Amino acid sequence: MLPATTKNEAIRLRVNERRSLDEIHAATKISVGTLSRLLRQYPLTQDEVDARRKGPPKKDRGVRSKFFEMVGKEELSRSRKGQIAEAAVLFRLAVRGYKVFSSPFDGEKTDWLVLSLTTGKYARIEVRWAQQPAHGLPLVSLMIHDGRSNRRRYRKDELDFLVAYDFFSDTAYVFNIDELGNKERVSIREDAAERWDKI
Repeated sequence: MLPATTKNEAIRLRVNERRSLDEIHAATKISVGTLSRLLRQYPLTQDEVDARRKGPPKKDRGVRSKFFEMVGKEELSRSRKGQIAEAAVLFRLAVRGYKVFSSPFDGEKTDWLVLSLTTGKYARIEVRWAQQPAHGLPLVSLMIHDGRSNRRRYRKDELDFLVAYDFFSDTAYVFNIDELGNKERVSIREDAAERWDKI
């Protein structure tokens, strides 16, 4: 049996302060199940419930690309995503005057070796599809398969740049190996958007 003062405090928190069951539980230590029965006649409005479920506002993803709109709700295979990302990045490299070479050997850790025709510099580039997680900005994995079942992070001697392609906005995000740190994944960032000058 709940003391009358505790019961009255729970009702006051709901009626006057419009608190949720979890908030009232934290303040009064009454179990959520008991609070649910006790406060059944004092429900929150649907707007109050919706406001609590929303969470933090989503980060702006920008405008949907015409390519994203073309695909619509079609589910893309992993292979097709890779082809789209590589084609999008290859187009950008060609426009910017890079000569692109692919490795004749299977198992290389990078997609291409590129040569800048203006500077004469070479760079090893890996292209990845930016995955959309349930919350937050798109991510790209920095993990690779090393054998049949082993996974590990890229090493500095394996690539110079990672390009994450976001199909939603048709944007390529260019990261040099030093920007990636020791993480397993990296989120797309505006300061990396279309930064071909890094190469």
